[in-house]
Amino acid sequence: MTSHIFSQFDYWKECAEEENTQAQYNLGEIYYHGEEVTHDYSEALKWFRKAAEYGLAKAQFMLGIMYENGLGVDKNDRVALSWYLKAAEQGYTEAIKRCDKLAEHVNVNANTKAYSQLRAYKKKRLVQEQRQKRAEEQRKHAEELYCRGISYLNGENVTQDYPEAMKCFSEAASLGHSMAKQKLAEVQRRKRAKELYHRGLSYLGVQQDYSKAIKCFREAASLGHSEAKQKLKLVKAQQKAQQRQKQAKELYHLGLSYLNGEGVKQDYSAAIKCFKQAASLGHVEAIQKHDEAKETEEIYRRGLSYLNGGGVQNCLASIRCFSEVASLGHVEAERKLVEAEQKLAKAKQTKERQREERTKERAKKLYYRGLRYYRQDRDYVIKFYRKAAQKGFTPAQEALKQLGETW
Repeated sequence: MTSHIFSQFDYWKECAEEENTQAQYNLGEIYYHGEEVTHDYSEALKWFRKAAEYGLAKAQFMLGIMYENGLGVDKNDRVALSWYLKAAEQGYTEAIKRCDKLAEHVNVNANTKAYSQLRAYKKKRLVQEQRQKRAEEQRKHAEELYCRGISYLNGENVTQDYPEAMKCFSEAASLGHSMAKQKLAEVQRRKRAKELYHRGLSYLGVQQDYSKAIKCFREAASLGHSEAKQKLKLVKAQQKAQQRQKQAKELYHLGLSYLNGEGVKQDYSAAIKCFKQAASLGHVEAIQKHDEAKETEEIYRRGLSYLNGGGVQNCLASIRCFSEVASLGHVEAERKLVEAEQKLAKAKQTKERQREERTKERAKKLYYRGLRYYRQDRDYVIKFYRKAAQKGFTPAQEALKQLGETW
């Protein structure tokens, strides 16, 4: 025993006297080895017996040792065997070994309890040996199945055959072969990964579904399928490109709706914005539409500037701008064109009225200049009257009639 057990003799003795089985055994060990107390096999026997009667296997074994060797008691192999048998029944390894040894040469009376115990023990040992033999045969068979499964799995000396490998691993696993269980799980994972990989490929066919394909490839990749990992990256990139194309297409058609006023109010600014976003996503037609719409809107804005400037020339310039974009279907430009034409007509009227007023004023001045020369030079007067009359000044025309002159 270790030193810390012997150093607690008083403690173990107190516990042993209180019927503590382990303490009784420990106390027996102290007396048996004779450390800290006088060597006393009788006392050891006494305490081992107490513990053994409570069913402690190691105490039963120690009693067998003492009876077999005559320590503190008369040597008695039969009694020793009976105690070994009790310990062996509990699976105590050393006791089993001693039983096997003693059973070979100990003659036991058929009418004794020890004989019944020995027979029961031998029968039990025979069953155990048969069981062990079957277990060993089963282990060897499982190992053979496992090795055969490895051969089919890797195509070693046989044609590679996954179903046959699965069958071998499954049978070996059912026989308790741990590595076969692992291989079975591995092959099942590989099979599942392969199924998922090919299912993912099917989603990339005619009716593409990138989301489902990615789900399959991701699951297959998580099961260790290397090609699925590569495919996952590729399909993710393709899905992103498809989403960009879809978004670009939607923006392009939304831009067309704003451009043509289909389903929404015509809005060139909104159309330009949509075309610009679609173009940034790689939509080629959107680039051209963006430039066209932007140019059209710039011409329209220029027309507005001319229109707000007023005057005949500005109105004419605005009409040219509005006419150009109105021909392209710009609804607001069509309305502004009408407004510009109306404004031009008013501007012309105003200009004509101003011209007439200036003409009248000029004629009036010419008439009064003629009056100044009325008594001095008749021809000079007629000259000024005639100019004023030609400009429509009525007093000048009447004055020429009175003088018998025409204009």
